[in-house]
Amino acid sequence: MFHLENIEMITNSNGRKIALIGLDAETREWRINIYGSRGFSTRKKAWDFWHANFDPETGKYLREAKKADRVGVRKSGSHSPSSNA
Repeated sequence: MFHLENIEMITNSNGRKIALIGLDAETREWRINIYGSRGFSTRKKAWDFWHANFDPETGKYLREAKKADRVGVRKSGSHSPSSNA
């Protein structure tokens, strides 16, 4: 676990707190509190990663959702590119 300083709260459109971005007091890396895999060298890189990889309403990590979609059964009505030929 890490201790964050200079914390910025991330809220969704309803004002619900979904995550925090802050500076790890020990490593001096910027971190997203709900994403423990890595830290970032700058605050901007942490925010860029947040915007690219998390749902802004739920805070859910989007790469996990995309991975689950690929593993799951194809939804009815979905077509592969070759099926349109």
